[in-house]
Amino acid sequence: MVDTRSTRYAIARRYMIRLRRDDFDEPAVLTKFGGVCNPRLSAEEFKRQFAYVVENEAPSLDLLHARDRTPPVR
Repeated sequence: MVDTRSTRYAIARRYMIRLRRDDFDEPAVLTKFGGVCNPRLSAEEFKRQFAYVVENEAPSLDLLHARDRTPPVR
């Protein structure tokens, strides 16, 4: 069993080459991905075929601003 909440999993996931939820926000990015699959594949068609991959993906971690959300330890 894999603990998807562990730090090790989070680090390993960051090194994976994979589709991410935010990849589907930009039509230009989808057009590029579609071109890799098939030069005639439109952004809309790519999204239709592959959006299921990221349906249950957790939101991206915002490590840059994480310290702003946690109160300082005294």
